[in-house]
Amino acid sequence: MTALRSAGERLGRYALAKRQAVTQEDFATARLRKEQIEIYRNAVFSQLEVEKLLEKNGQVPENDLISPVYVAKPVLPSPLSLQEVAILLLHDPKEQHSPKPPTVKTSEPGKQDEPYFSPQLSKIGRSPSRNSPTNTGSLRRRNKSAPRNSYEDYEERTLPTLRTECQSTAEVEANTRGKFKVMNDREKRQAALPLLVFGTELVELFYSKQFQDREEGLTRLRNILRNPTVIEGTIGPNKVARSSTLLLYRAVRDAVFSVFSQAAETVRALFVDFIPQRISANEVSRCVDRLLPELLAKSGDPSPRIHTLAQHTILSIASCTEVRQQNLVAPALSRPVGSGTHPRLALSRIQMLEQLVLSQGISTDKQSGLTCRSLTECGCSGIHHPSEPVRKVAERVLLLVYRINPRLIRKQLPPDDDITRRNLLYRQLFTEFDKIDKARRSEMMESLRDEQAEEEEGAAFGESWDVEELKVSLPNMANGDKNGCKETKDGAQLDKHYWKTCPILMKCPQCQCVLEVSAYSHHLTNECEAKESYVICKRCTEAVHMELYQLHLLEEYCRELPTGKVRCPLCHENIPENGWKKHFLEPTHFCRGNSRRRNGKK
Repeated sequence: MTALRSAGERLGRYALAKRQAVTQEDFATARLRKEQIEIYRNAVFSQLEVEKLLEKNGQVPENDLISPVYVAKPVLPSPLSLQEVAILLLHDPKEQHSPKPPTVKTSEPGKQDEPYFSPQLSKIGRSPSRNSPTNTGSLRRRNKSAPRNSYEDYEERTLPTLRTECQSTAEVEANTRGKFKVMNDREKRQAALPLLVFGTELVELFYSKQFQDREEGLTRLRNILRNPTVIEGTIGPNKVARSSTLLLYRAVRDAVFSVFSQAAETVRALFVDFIPQRISANEVSRCVDRLLPELLAKSGDPSPRIHTLAQHTILSIASCTEVRQQNLVAPALSRPVGSGTHPRLALSRIQMLEQLVLSQGISTDKQSGLTCRSLTECGCSGIHHPSEPVRKVAERVLLLVYRINPRLIRKQLPPDDDITRRNLLYRQLFTEFDKIDKARRSEMMESLRDEQAEEEEGAAFGESWDVEELKVSLPNMANGDKNGCKETKDGAQLDKHYWKTCPILMKCPQCQCVLEVSAYSHHLTNECEAKESYVICKRCTEAVHMELYQLHLLEEYCRELPTGKVRCPLCHENIPENGWKKHFLEPTHFCRGNSRRRNGKK
């Protein structure tokens, strides 16, 4: 009993390891664990004579005598490791005695007889009872003159389940793969362009029935997309993108998670690394139209890791500059959500829409899908969805729009009265609206007080301002130069104008010195009291604090400066060298980062 209990505990550990392998989708290890369990159970039953002790066929007189097996403490057989199980299954002792495999005669004239490969490894995953003498079934073809078909060819292939466990099995698989067709004629017609661009060897990996081959194909394709110099000289980038999309369309629909994960990473490599500044607008639109519906379908998958990965991939596509310029992703996400839409799919769509609003902002372009009206329609449809998580995300989208256009939101919702507030949904929503309105009023009152204080400060400062000194430090401003301000001011009004409202001037936040905006970067690195803490960025020529330099290099606006252009330190836009006046004074080109311009407009 002690020996059987110890053996049972070991079998339980094997069963648990097998279940974990199935959960991780490692089916090769799971099958080996199953064979390991069967081999060890049979060895234990044989050594301890369990079948004899159970007396299934009646009493056995020998059991009443002292058995030599149980005279001393029974010893359990030593368990086999997975490597030993793999080698045992690969080299079946029953097949080693035959000098050469039997041959199968073909009915086609002029064709040599083909050797019949016994399916040794097909026993993997089968119980020993199926291989018992009572099982009279045979895998051989009964009619040797009958033509061979593809199903029999596939059945006679050596199964590659031991590829990760035994190198010799991988060699057998590599040797036998070329003897069987991987792609049929229909698949070859579908993949005609990828075959022309990438070659047969790579494309056949995508059509292989082994998920390891499909993963290898995706890895190779991803390396090509990240280093396109290998094929750029012979094939145009548009054809490479179209061929990659055809292969990725097949890989994204794969049911194996590891393959889908590799496919999602390759899709990101296509849109982030390969497409920018290489592919035409029409080809980009074709790629998105091909892949986006499949990724949207995956975003509603029951598995959290699948739909999370699909969402991340879609957002990566949406961040591509070429995709944003054509508005290819946001309109598909901002469509109204019907009450019959599956909760997981509806939740994923609105979550991705919320992330786009936070990252790209609300747009005024009607085709962008991120306008206040389209977001309001999607949010209003989402708050009426039966699923509570969908309603919560839709409320957050409406609150984002309400901060920009409260009148539109109020117009789309029922009137704010006691009857409407009896509904818990509307009561919570209107409560949040009231908080935003209160915060907006407080902010307006605070800004009004700050403006009044600054006016008083400017008036007091104007009494002691030395106009002649200002003329020396700012000659262009005082003399009305072509790049200066054309407004005419006299006495204290001119001083107040320079100190408070002139859009071409600014106060240095470090030393409070009034200077031209065009000279701000030079001032920080050469004249300012804190000049030791600032350096000039070699890429964009802006003055950056030393501690923030590494973060500055990651900013989107930090890019190379074109010839004949200068960088505005307030809005980070490139303007012509003689275009400061137009940038600060003309209404159609005013600087978005200039707070003095905003005060002037008010």
